[in-house]
Amino acid sequence: MDRSLVVDFLREYEGFSPFMIPRELGVEPDDRFVVSIVGPRRAGKTYYLLSIRNKLSKALYVNFEDLRLMGIGYDDLSGDSEGVR
Repeated sequence: MDRSLVVDFLREYEGFSPFMIPRELGVEPDDRFVVSIVGPRRAGKTYYLLSIRNKLSKALYVNFEDLRLMGIGYDDLSGDSEGVR
């Protein structure tokens, strides 16, 4: 996949921050652990993830359900992310 297409896609989502009602959930970001956010459909998992992302200085949101990312590989997302910001 052309890296410039990936960068353009990521820039599109860079400022994506829909209106959210703050929730009082007990999971805080910790870079030492991987945390899975699970729940039923339409329960607010994506919005919760976006609220966590907004608290972090370096975070990236990628919607892998977007058909433009079909065929994307690890090499397309890895490496220096400075070109995205």
